[in-house]
Amino acid sequence: MKKLLVTVSSAILTLAPLNAAQADDTAFSVSVIPGVDAPQGGSLATTPGLPSTLSVRDTSSTASTAWTWTASNGCLIGSATDRIATLQCPSDVNGYFPVTVTAYSADGKTATNTAMIYADGLLPDILDQSLTPATITAGNSSTLRVATSSFGRPFRSVITVDASTDESTWERIVDRTDIGTDGVFTMSVAATATTWYRVIVYVGNATMVAGNPQLTVAQPETTKTTLAVRGTYPATVNGLVTTSAGTAVAGAPVVLQAQWYGSRTWTTVGTVRTDAAGRASYSYRPTRAGALRYTYSGGELYAPSMSASRFIKIPVKLAATVKSGKPDVIRGRLTTASGKPVAKARVTLQYRTPGSSTWHTKTSIATTTAGDISYRTQPKSKTYFRWVYAATATNSGTTSVQMLVK
Repeated sequence: MKKLLVTVSSAILTLAPLNAAQADDTAFSVSVIPGVDAPQGGSLATTPGLPSTLSVRDTSSTASTAWTWTASNGCLIGSATDRIATLQCPSDVNGYFPVTVTAYSADGKTATNTAMIYADGLLPDILDQSLTPATITAGNSSTLRVATSSFGRPFRSVITVDASTDESTWERIVDRTDIGTDGVFTMSVAATATTWYRVIVYVGNATMVAGNPQLTVAQPETTKTTLAVRGTYPATVNGLVTTSAGTAVAGAPVVLQAQWYGSRTWTTVGTVRTDAAGRASYSYRPTRAGALRYTYSGGELYAPSMSASRFIKIPVKLAATVKSGKPDVIRGRLTTASGKPVAKARVTLQYRTPGSSTWHTKTSIATTTAGDISYRTQPKSKTYFRWVYAATATNSGTTSVQMLVK
């Protein structure tokens, strides 16, 4: 990073104490002097942003034992009860400002001195900005970190933060802020589109900007969800979730939904997760007719998708028996795959002669409330019979086994 060094003012003044107060007639006074690491050649001056030190000098034989320091302009005083105090001002302090020390002697006397300190501005030589992570997806956040230092020491900067989606029009998101003596500022940022962040450091009347870190917002990848049904009862509802490029989306929660016959509302049947190949499988025992679909709500990296719907009818079974006699009795029972009787359903009895593959209709009968049907016949020769149930809007069709009546 390019280092910048700007001197706000070169005027350095060392001033005598403005006043000295004594608690009684015995002379006891103190003055403020530069500390051991004071900048500007030992003058009463400080570099805003960086720490410097001030000391107390007693002007009497009565040594002080405790001290208190105060400073204006938000300048912090560390070790406020020591003879040597650390002064660290915000970087935007400029010109003269007062620092006051009060000394306390062992015999109870006090003395106060106020000295004017000159703030000579210096821009930090390092302004480090970073975004972690630098790429997010919409709805997530990143951490913007700003660190300023000078001469290898933390720099107490005053900053503002702006944001822009085009690096042309900027919006202030952080007003003028003192980041503190550690020289580090962090904040959480979120964006729905790629955004640049501009950090401005204020030192006296000067400013510093070092690059505009970019937060990239990645758009979720398009996905595709498919559905296929294998078997009847139970039915296996298979799904597959892939990206538009055909890459499997593993670990994706997919919801099997149903829109029951006669309803316009989709309800949840169950939820499964895709395997490493993006496949999902759900075992389903249909007792109601309706459309099924898989839905994937998406995630950080993948967009939502939905399969086409597949209408599933209620599977049925048609049992058939024959009782020989005069006449013969051909019976049947129509139930759903789960064993529930199918009442008042029209079932056709068909027949054919041996050696022929053509079936003819004998009669059509409605099932009872128990799903039963029966028919009496006395064929003159060997004849094959079977029951046939045609599919309806909600039930699948089925055909019984054929029965030989002699």
